[in-house]
Amino acid sequence: MEKSYKVRISFGDGNPLEDTVVAKSGMLAQDVALRLHPGARNVHVIGVDNRYDREKPVPVEPALRYGSNLDLSTKESMIQCCIQMRNEGKSQRAIAAHLGLAKSTVARWIKQYG
Repeated sequence: MEKSYKVRISFGDGNPLEDTVVAKSGMLAQDVALRLHPGARNVHVIGVDNRYDREKPVPVEPALRYGSNLDLSTKESMIQCCIQMRNEGKSQRAIAAHLGLAKSTVARWIKQYG
């Protein structure tokens, strides 16, 4: 999981710069900061934010009408729609967003019924 690191970059002029970089580890955060700021002499990691999540929710296009002939008020019809969307190549995240379910529920249904 990638994290957001706060780094202090020194150029040797007495005016350090603070920046935020995204990396998997502190050592990689230093490398990223050095690449982003050519001429930097030192990079110090001064903080980390574990809550950073690079993945954004997958938007579901309103034009997608999976299961339009189904009444999605029953569990069976939701499972059928879930399996249909998965067979058409949709991700578990997109299916969960479309049906208003947790990703773990979609994964379990695909495993059990797909």
